[in-house]
Amino acid sequence: MKGERSTGWRTKYQQELDYIEEKDGALNAYKFKWNPESKFSIPASFKGTYTIEYNMIHRENFRSFML
Repeated sequence: MKGERSTGWRTKYQQELDYIEEKDGALNAYKFKWNPESKFSIPASFKGTYTIEYNMIHRENFRSFML
């Protein structure tokens, strides 16, 4: 789609975000986990560099993410 880009992010230390989406100049980062009770943390090196919204997608909320 025009105006949208997506990628993943990983450091050499295996810190990662599964999906990063840029749309109309705004960034959103997503981590995918099956268990909604899973711990979710943003790598400090990423958090300190980017102003971004962070979300965890799991089996109970993935449908709204897909739509």
